[in-house]
Parts: sequence; C-alpha cells; structure tokens
Amino acid sequence: MPVEAAVAAGTMEITVSKFELLRELTATQGVVERKTTIPILSNYLFEAAGDRLSLTATDLDLSLRTSCNAKVKKEGSCTIPARKLQQDLRFRMKSRATL
Repeated sequence: MPVEAAVAAGTMEITVSKFELLRELTATQGVVERKTTIPILSNYLFEAAGDRLSLTATDLDLSLRTSCNAKVKKEGSCTIPARKLQQDLRFRMKSRATL
C-alpha cells in the first residue's frame, strides 16, 4: 500500500526495508510526544536524499536523529504521525515499505 508524503515541491517517494525502518523508529519512539499541546511533536520528520532516509524526533527538550538506507526515487521531506506509522508497519506483511 504505497503512501505519498506531500511536500511543498511535490512528493517524496522512497522504498525502505520494513525491518530497518522499524529499528530506527523503535530507537526514537521514546522522544516522540504522545500527548502534547503542540501536535507536530507527535510526528517524525522524514528527509530523503541520496540513498539515505533521515528520521528526526523531538519533544523540544531532547532531539534524536537517526538514518537508514533507502531507495530514494524523489528527494524531499515530510512529517508523519509517529504512532500511526509504527502501527501500520508492524501489521504490514511485506518486507519493504514504500512511502
């Protein structure tokens, strides 16, 4: 189930290993706010460039940035709701995710 992430200049399109992405999301999940008065803090910032996908999470006191290999068709950046993304990936049967 491909998901397109909208950015100002168009769309970002990547394919990444489900297991690599879950590893990086798990490493950053403690930083992402679940209940916050600033909704963007419950999202991951994804930035795709070259052959890397960078993930950033923050609660404004602590920020964590990590990255993994990805096949980047279109470079770009977007934010994705952390909780929804993790739930969707855990139940996905395919070994690769396209965003």
